[in-house]
Amino acid sequence: MARPGHGWARAAGGLALALLILWPCAPAAAQASLQIWTLEPRRMVFSVAMEPGQVFTLEHQNSIYLALVRETYRVGPNGELRQVMLESPSAGVFEYHGHDPPSGGRAFLERPLGALRLRSASYEHHRLLVGGQAIPLMDLAQPGQPLLLQVVTP
Repeated sequence: MARPGHGWARAAGGLALALLILWPCAPAAAQASLQIWTLEPRRMVFSVAMEPGQVFTLEHQNSIYLALVRETYRVGPNGELRQVMLESPSAGVFEYHGHDPPSGGRAFLERPLGALRLRSASYEHHRLLVGGQAIPLMDLAQPGQPLLLQVVTP
């Protein structure tokens, strides 16, 4: 004869065991990625996984002022791209970007963006710093070929 309450305890124990066994099989949360595309022709040339809050930096030499520029971007909580810092020793670079030149050559921003479009006669002085990697853009695109940098969320 079954004792009261033991059927429920056995069913709960079986359910707990099934959850422990199946838990690692649950699909992982999909991750955002930073992608770089050439636009003529359209082709993805680089992709790296990105977490919300993670930053990457685009370094290049400004072709007008011949000054180093560092643009830092962050992935927002919903996968949106935000420019968070602009650095350069050149006051002209800040004026070109529509900012008053800060003392110290560093402006902290919170500028939401969709995607970054780049076109350079030479990507020789352009590189992407992300996840401990330094990616020379001249390895990804031909001179004058437009590039699109975007964060893609699943």
